[in-house]
Amino acid sequence: MVGELFEPASCAGEPWRDGDAIALVGPFNPSLAGSELEKLRGQLGAGLPAIEIAPVRAAIEHVRDAVRAGTIRTVTDISDGGITTALGELVINSGLGCEADLEPVIVRHECSAEDALFGEAPGGFIVAGEKSQIELLAGQGVEVDLLGEVGGEMLNVTAGEMRVEVLAAEASAAFESLAHKIEA
Repeated sequence: MVGELFEPASCAGEPWRDGDAIALVGPFNPSLAGSELEKLRGQLGAGLPAIEIAPVRAAIEHVRDAVRAGTIRTVTDISDGGITTALGELVINSGLGCEADLEPVIVRHECSAEDALFGEAPGGFIVAGEKSQIELLAGQGVEVDLLGEVGGEMLNVTAGEMRVEVLAAEASAAFESLAHKIEA
């Protein structure tokens, strides 16, 4: 996403804080088709799912406007690795864990737990901030699902019967070790 920040001081670039609410914003319909997980398994499918551009654009504009208004303090798009990876990146960035339940994603999109955890698609953003402010994002024609809360030392993501648990410190150490391998 590229845009102009009228007030750089209100840019949503801060790490999330203990107690922040976490939400998924946008028409993100997770699929393993073409995903990193599918590639790792050597299972490249027949193609990518079709998408409607108008809802994706609306989500981008909605997130942009929320950033400009200072409604959200943290935002990241969901890309390689899906929701779980996006949450992991935020954990690494802040050093704070989170508790997230992807049941709303499974219900809204009638997808599997594995799709919810690691599926990829355009138009999805993970946002964090004060719960009252995050709740203001809903009801404006863009999908918003509250997923959980920031806190603790663990990245805990639940989807149906599946659960991903990683210590924030271990996630950071793994990321740091990868950075050193790339430099070598």
